[in-house]
Amino acid sequence: MSDRALHDAANAELIQLLREALEEVPTAEVASPPASPTSQSKAPCGAQLAPTASLD
Repeated sequence: MSDRALHDAANAELIQLLREALEEVPTAEVASPPASPTSQSKAPCGAQLAPTASLD
């Protein structure tokens, strides 16, 4: 077998193994997690938002 043929055979085997592994992983683990409210705010870690109260 030539180097090229060995390379192609190895690639085909790797691709097949990756496909089988991906089929076993639940979709929820592959998808990005939902953004949490704290990750969207610009406040530094540990900062608390002030309560919304009328100052009148």
